[in-house]
Amino acid sequence: MKHLRYLTLFRNKRIKKLPASICKLYHLQTLILGIQNLNALRTLIISNCSSLVSLSTSVKHLTALENLIIYNCERLDLMDGGGDEENGTQGSSGSSGSSTRLRSFMIVKLPKLEALPHWLIHGPTATTLSYLHIASCHNFKALPKSLENLISLQEIKIKDCPTLSALPQGMHRLTALQVQAIEDCPELSKRCEPQTGEDWLCIAHLPRICLDGEDIKPTNDL
Repeated sequence: MKHLRYLTLFRNKRIKKLPASICKLYHLQTLILGIQNLNALRTLIISNCSSLVSLSTSVKHLTALENLIIYNCERLDLMDGGGDEENGTQGSSGSSGSSTRLRSFMIVKLPKLEALPHWLIHGPTATTLSYLHIASCHNFKALPKSLENLISLQEIKIKDCPTLSALPQGMHRLTALQVQAIEDCPELSKRCEPQTGEDWLCIAHLPRICLDGEDIKPTNDL
């Protein structure tokens, strides 16, 4: 089993949680979840799968999924079938095919990740996601302009993403947002410096702002 490269889960209507042992499949490259079968799955954690290159678009159709955590998968970029949001294109499945309603999404140590997946911003998750955590993704280049679609987003944490250099201008439209934390992102931290940073006005109204471990007093008189 340790040399397994392809895993598909079909016709299993009782599974609620993937076993921790799945992380020992060091050579796993493709994981396909039977979308019609995992209707009770609420939390999906994928960790230390160094050869994993694809999750399959099935993840978008896990209707009960609330928490998705992906950690230390060096070949995974999450863009399979997702299209290029900034250029207005979509993959073959498109955003309308998504039925996942995530509440929490954490991605840590994905060196190939450059952008958030299209389905996250444009599917049903856009109305339910409240927590977004991106850390140690050294090629993550930009948050999309359409981040403002995440109308329920309450907290964003970004850590150790050195190529992320700016916030999208629509940040002020995230009316539910309460917390913005940025750490070890040199360019982004500079742009978010109180009063002087180019992106300061994007977050100055928030109740809690944390830059490199320091709580910043918000500006209430904008």
